[in-house]
Amino acid sequence: MEAFAARGLAQACVSNGGRMIVDANMRAMSIPHFRFSIAREGRRQRQAPSGALPAGAKMLGLPPEACAVIEDSPTGARSAKAAGMLTIAWPQHPAVVFDTVDHLVEDPAALDWDALCG
Repeated sequence: MEAFAARGLAQACVSNGGRMIVDANMRAMSIPHFRFSIAREGRRQRQAPSGALPAGAKMLGLPPEACAVIEDSPTGARSAKAAGMLTIAWPQHPAVVFDTVDHLVEDPAALDWDALCG
């Protein structure tokens, strides 16, 4: 997040977690770089291409294709791909299988963000 902020990239949190969980985690992690967060209102909201991810892009003032999503769930990754966003899978467990993503990484810091962000 620090590296993204240093590049001047807008950041937001879009989560399938409930609002209380998202807010508690953001407070506990002291995340200063997120402009806002979107939490689950309905279980399927993030999964639909017309759901929370495109809404987050719109709130950032960006088209979906100008956004990168770092995902730890296959469902979220499918949603990001369906929305036309650059999709980076960051599995938190080796047994988690991702089908279609642009990049699969053990650590997002391993990506060449300068090349990706042009």
